[in-house]
Amino acid sequence: MNAMPRQADSGNGAVVTPVLRTLVMADLADSTALIERLGDVAAAAMMQRLDLHVRDLLAFTGGRLIDKADGLLALFERPVQAVDFALRYQRSLADVARQENLNLQARVGIHVGEVMTWENPPQAVAAGAKPLEVEGLAKPVAARLMSLAMPGQILLSGMAQTLAQRAQAELGERSQKLRWLVHGRYRFKGVPAPMVVHEVGETGVAPLRQPPSGAKAWREVPLWRRPPVLAAEAILVCGLIGGSLYSVFKSPPAIAFHERDWVVVGDMSNFTADPRLEQSLDTALRISLEQSRHVNLVPELKVQAALQRMGRDGQTTIDRAVGSEIALREGARALLLPSVAEVGGRLRVNIEVVDPATQVTVYAESAEGRGVESTLSSLDTVNTELRERLGESMNDIQASGKPLAQVTTANLDALRLYTLANEAARKSRLTEAMRLLDLALEKDPAFAMAYSGRAQIYLRGSDNGKARENYEIALKHRSRLSTREAMQLDANLASLGPPEPAVEQWLTFARSYPDAYVAYLRAAQVEIYFLQRYEKALQTLQPAINAQNPAMASVMYNVGMSHLGLGHYEEARSAFGKYESLGGRGFNRDYADVYAAQRRFAEATRVLKKQERSGASGLDLDMRLPEVTYALDQGRWDQGMKALDALESEAAASAPLMARVYRGTRLGLQSYEKGNGVALPGLGAFVDEELRHANDKDNADIVHAHVAALYGAVLAARHGDGALAMRVLDAIGQSGERLAYPAIADLTYVVKAELALNAGDVPRAVALMKGRVNGSELALVHSSLLRAYLRGSDEEKALQEAEWLAKQRGRSYVEWNSQFMLQPINVVETDLALLHAAEIAASQGQPEVAERWLANFTKAWPSAPGFAAKRAGRLKDAISASRRGRSSPAAAR
Repeated sequence: MNAMPRQADSGNGAVVTPVLRTLVMADLADSTALIERLGDVAAAAMMQRLDLHVRDLLAFTGGRLIDKADGLLALFERPVQAVDFALRYQRSLADVARQENLNLQARVGIHVGEVMTWENPPQAVAAGAKPLEVEGLAKPVAARLMSLAMPGQILLSGMAQTLAQRAQAELGERSQKLRWLVHGRYRFKGVPAPMVVHEVGETGVAPLRQPPSGAKAWREVPLWRRPPVLAAEAILVCGLIGGSLYSVFKSPPAIAFHERDWVVVGDMSNFTADPRLEQSLDTALRISLEQSRHVNLVPELKVQAALQRMGRDGQTTIDRAVGSEIALREGARALLLPSVAEVGGRLRVNIEVVDPATQVTVYAESAEGRGVESTLSSLDTVNTELRERLGESMNDIQASGKPLAQVTTANLDALRLYTLANEAARKSRLTEAMRLLDLALEKDPAFAMAYSGRAQIYLRGSDNGKARENYEIALKHRSRLSTREAMQLDANLASLGPPEPAVEQWLTFARSYPDAYVAYLRAAQVEIYFLQRYEKALQTLQPAINAQNPAMASVMYNVGMSHLGLGHYEEARSAFGKYESLGGRGFNRDYADVYAAQRRFAEATRVLKKQERSGASGLDLDMRLPEVTYALDQGRWDQGMKALDALESEAAASAPLMARVYRGTRLGLQSYEKGNGVALPGLGAFVDEELRHANDKDNADIVHAHVAALYGAVLAARHGDGALAMRVLDAIGQSGERLAYPAIADLTYVVKAELALNAGDVPRAVALMKGRVNGSELALVHSSLLRAYLRGSDEEKALQEAEWLAKQRGRSYVEWNSQFMLQPINVVETDLALLHAAEIAASQGQPEVAERWLANFTKAWPSAPGFAAKRAGRLKDAISASRRGRSSPAAAR
């Protein structure tokens, strides 16, 4: 029963979050008389015993205690849990009463509603405040129900009763002994609208009779029981007679459906002998309804998840009873039950609209035609009438609705194969899905949705070239797509281009179809991977954190990555934990990186072991990058380099792009071993190869080629080959600007800054790199700034950069740059920053500070490689000499 959280500030710094919850309020009846009878000491002991029992019951039934005096206030996710608790609570009180010969009963009220919650700060809790505050109209409503109840009675509001009774099978054998009563409409003081009051209880424990009216709650007296004048009574009788006659002949009542309300689509009932119709029409109906901006469909993945929570198999037929329960669980307004049958030699397509609360068919729409080829046209007719019945204007229907044969395929065999391919892809059977899509395209070579489906599979395998090729074929057949599918195609194609337009394209899609949660997810992924705007990505993801989103696991994974980039490790772990609890499996590397960023490598390794191979070479190699980075991050240089060589060798045979990525990483790491100013073997060949790819306009990996070539230019400038660095700038300067990737711009400025340092122009180098500092710049910008400040003897600013690098471990791990080529280098820089800070402190005559920084470095790299061990040894000697008063500032480096 989660609602999409909306947050506000309470004024004392606490975040106020509206959530939909079930409230239970209970109060011991005649507690004052009980205390008088037992005495203070015995009564206090009794209350303590009951408190312990209540806590056990809450833990067992999944509730959270909010407040207690001689009664309690508790929150539950679902009404059936609240009923379970209330029944057990009343039963336990009855048992204690028998044992102690007491009259021990409670009044209980249960209500479902939105409440405002906020966590009190620790100092407030220490001063006596509750850990969690709960406010809102739902709270006094639950209190009014409780006060209305008689001793031993459990009263419920209408929604609480409906949802709890439908899930009563979860209560086990007790459900067969329960009685559910309706006591009529009551008005509550301070509550604007009357409410139907229900009771649940066990015979012999609960009163199971109508509660009497009081000062704060009173039953509405029906009009026929009030003393009316005769004329009014006659009019009323006539009206009732007329109303009865009208009800016999009128159409069934319409559901109170509002814009963007949700519907569940049941399984197609196929009463023909043609098996193609069953799955094909299921898919066609969903596509047809998805064209609507008025109706939201509960996604198939959410339906499967609901079945799992109900303890049912994934192959369970979504019929009237099952579909109604799913609709109630998911907050859907209606259930649609489609069917196709042969009637008098004609094929009839029919859709029933069912009220899930009563399982009654509210109305039905049907259309028929001759032959199998007529079914899509009939479904178009039914869908148009259905959308109009649900309140959508005809103008909107005509504007967004295209014939199904046009936006899918007129070939039912192709449509069935496409449906089977989608099912296979959802289960990660990608080879089978691709084969089925190929077969569908043999049936209909202009089936645009099938080309888009193939592109998605290629993307999952990191084959951007094939993905772009299939998207562009789909674009040629754009007229064969619905407006929704066409907008998604545009956004997918935009994602293969500059990142800023891609974000806007996805958000435009989301604004047009708010239930298209994938749009928020994809926009945020662009912000995380290509723009490094982690805070902005969290904001973009907020609308997708919705109970109806079938991709909630993916959303929480990206929330975790964003928090990791911001250094919010607790929040990141929480998000990744939710990812796993929602069924997230497979790729777990970023989750492990949260622990690695905190140098908790044993826990990081434990998380990595949960990863499952995908079968896609590029992705599986990506999973193994920690073999390199984690070893380097602990100072195990030789182990990390051997792991990198192994990955590069394996990638050469199965994933050429990843082989190039690892080659660039290896050169970057070798530059530490060689030292600045010393030629770097193999760098020229690496740069030449990347320039060839960068100058190939049809190359799907052109962005990586630019990033890799520019990083090669950075290394060339640092190692004294200014000519090679300039050649890179001249070769890809304008094309890099056209690609409009911030990483390319950052690297271009770093190359220019390194060339300025070679020329001795420190102020220009600093100015170039400072111009790129905007909060989303590459970590490499700060590494180069540190070098520039040290070259210019500006130790204060150099220390600031060293401290920045040392703190940005989460960002160094999560930064994509291009295929994470720079991740091992960025992480090494966070470790070397500790050594830089120690050297600067020693140079400034602060041996104690230098010792602390050096101790941190030694702890991080207990077995430092030669190039770092020499620096650490010189620094240690300099600190010792400084303590004896014999060192010079320069001895620290």
